[in-house]
Amino acid sequence: MHFINRSGLDNPPLKKLDELNKKDQDNWIAYNKARSKKQTPLPAKPSSGWLNKEIRNPLRILFLKNCGYCGTHTDIGNDAEVDHHFPTSLDLEAENIYNWENYIWSCPSCNGMKKNHYPFLNPCSIIDVKHIYYHSADGRYLYYPNAPTDVIEKFTNTEQYSNLNLKANPDLRKYIFRQTTEYHLKTIKLFWELYNTEIIVNGEDSKEAKAKLKIFNSKKEDFIELIKCGNHLMLIKYAFELFCKTHKFNFPFSINELIEESKYLEE
Repeated sequence: MHFINRSGLDNPPLKKLDELNKKDQDNWIAYNKARSKKQTPLPAKPSSGWLNKEIRNPLRILFLKNCGYCGTHTDIGNDAEVDHHFPTSLDLEAENIYNWENYIWSCPSCNGMKKNHYPFLNPCSIIDVKHIYYHSADGRYLYYPNAPTDVIEKFTNTEQYSNLNLKANPDLRKYIFRQTTEYHLKTIKLFWELYNTEIIVNGEDSKEAKAKLKIFNSKKEDFIELIKCGNHLMLIKYAFELFCKTHKFNFPFSINELIEESKYLEE
């Protein structure tokens, strides 16, 4: 699990959420209190205003169409869901039903497993995420030995009631991480360096430099194809930044520029 910074989104739908909250909060309070008392019959369930495209679309962009819990590609076309990090069923005063900070873009599998389990890791909480790390040897996310008790409790719930480390996710993460660091980035780095060497030796307009630039662009396109697959993009971003730091190397592009160039978020 990697940190997702909500402040990176320019125009969160706060006005729309405020409108929905004013309209539905009292209804949700009545419904949740009746539900907690196991009252029968229950009052009519209030509307699920968070399904509005004005809310879903910014959230899917913020999370790069990846599930906030397991990291797999999930989009509107394959039943992506808006999860309430603090579950609606526990929110007796309906204070977080229409709270932007409480929304996590989720695959249907993770949302279905999570239900009303709480506390849970929050990918938008730097306090939670700083105690979690990616274990490249087996593709799992783990907590550091010095993680505080409350984070360990959140991790335990998240691991048990989501696909964080279940199904094929660890194997897929291992593949994506190794493809990114051991193949794509190493190859792109190599041909960028060869291209710059040819510029020094033979000049920018030489056929040797142009040949190396052509290969460099081809290898970059190969990496963009991996990005277009859409799985574990936060892990790819992490791998990119780790590679640059480890090799003390700056590519002539950022990972965000490559994601934009891929047009993945426009599809």
